[in-house]
Amino acid sequence: MIVLKNAQRTGLFDLLGRLWYLANLEKTDYEARKTALDNLAAAIVSGTTIPSGTSQAEFRYRVESLGTTSAGITQTVTRLTRDLVRRAAIADLARAMTESQAALEVIRQMKAGGYYVGTSTVGVVTANDGANTGDAQLLMASLAADGSTGPLWPPESGEVVFDQRPLASSKDAIALDSVLWPGGTGYASEMIPTADLETNALRNGALAVTSGRVSDWITRGTQWAEVLPPQDDIQFSAQPTGGSFRLAFTNRFGVKRYTRDLTYDASPTAVAGEIAALDSETRSVQVSLRSTGPGYTLDWPYGRHDLPLMEIESSLTGATANLVRTRTGTAGGYAGSAIRLIGNGSELTGLYQRFTASSDGVAFLVARAWHDGASAGVLQLGLVNGATSSAAPINRASGSPNATSFTLSGLAANQFHILVCPLAWKGTLDGYITLRLTTAMTSGKNLVISRPQLISVTGQTITRPGLVLLSNRFGPQPQDRWTWTITNDFAGQVQTWWLRAFADADLALPRSGTTLIPESIISA
Repeated sequence: MIVLKNAQRTGLFDLLGRLWYLANLEKTDYEARKTALDNLAAAIVSGTTIPSGTSQAEFRYRVESLGTTSAGITQTVTRLTRDLVRRAAIADLARAMTESQAALEVIRQMKAGGYYVGTSTVGVVTANDGANTGDAQLLMASLAADGSTGPLWPPESGEVVFDQRPLASSKDAIALDSVLWPGGTGYASEMIPTADLETNALRNGALAVTSGRVSDWITRGTQWAEVLPPQDDIQFSAQPTGGSFRLAFTNRFGVKRYTRDLTYDASPTAVAGEIAALDSETRSVQVSLRSTGPGYTLDWPYGRHDLPLMEIESSLTGATANLVRTRTGTAGGYAGSAIRLIGNGSELTGLYQRFTASSDGVAFLVARAWHDGASAGVLQLGLVNGATSSAAPINRASGSPNATSFTLSGLAANQFHILVCPLAWKGTLDGYITLRLTTAMTSGKNLVISRPQLISVTGQTITRPGLVLLSNRFGPQPQDRWTWTITNDFAGQVQTWWLRAFADADLALPRSGTTLIPESIISA
């Protein structure tokens, strides 16, 4: 067995700690030199000794060259870290192996002996600019696939600006083996993924009901009902023989837009095309011929419950025209169909859908919720090991559960809430996505669940979390902005240095056990 640590400070991690201490000295020296150079440059610019001009600029350039970094101790230390680990494992097992294989062997022996290392406290926060006119929401992954927050994610602030597409910007990324590390996440005018309501790894995200069942979902309990969006009719008093009509829609900003004139015998496709062009809220309209008389039926698969009724102007021959709301939307309907849970004080109603994966993954489970004043009830979003109310959440590799619970009394009544549960898994996975009550809801109260989505996180690496722009109903609007902040106290320096050397999240050292390898090993 490899001696990992001993009182004489000659074990593997004792040697590694001494190596890493040398790199820390280089960092301290670099920062001290940088401060001194900044102060010197400021004194030169004052013009007291060398007036402003070409001479001063030339001298400043020569002075600032003293701050140029070159491959030094830190780069050598990261390389020697890998080499030392490989040599220790080879000496122990008496066979050749790669650096990664050696790292895995050290990790195996640490787990067998109960050794673990401390962790850094890492946090991510996103915020919408208060002046945004759209309702899109920026999501930043808070987890790596093993369920931990990324120990190498750099502390920084960045932003996303929407101008035809969402572009993220941040500080430049710095190489892990550089004395300048950490830098930023390296989002340099990079377009980030946008998830509209159709972006979904779940089936039947509309929660549409067919023959009394929520298609593709397992429903537990009986206290639920279907929620449908509004439906409208363009009704002609008789079959017109000529002329035209046009429609108008007033959007949420109070802007009214008109279609072009539609002929008296326009096809449903033509009518739908004109309506779809009016606004983002009308683009998904479905138009068919009325079944009970001349005219058209308008269905709104993404319509909110309070979608404004359009207006009609007609100059038809042989008929008049009216727009009539034939089905009123149910309060709480977010965008099209949904499911309404009905509280009775005892039932734990829930929706479940089988979900499998064959490789590591990080995702956001998102749902929209609305209730009418429930004082009791807890809604849980998560990944569980069965399709029953007693099924337990499937734990992440870190040991934390893949589930987030929301107390209804903590969510303001009669408002829409975007609920987000981060999910993370290693390797293969076989479980159930769930949206369920884990505490019964107040009798007689209603909870509407709309548009659940499972959105995979892409673009995430060991040195930066992934970003996703969630479009929601109205989407991002030009010049909308969002910010993010990453915090990292780098308290887990043993883990930090190990991962800086191996640059592979799968080679992270154990975070739990019985014997801590302390940060104090990083010393002379």
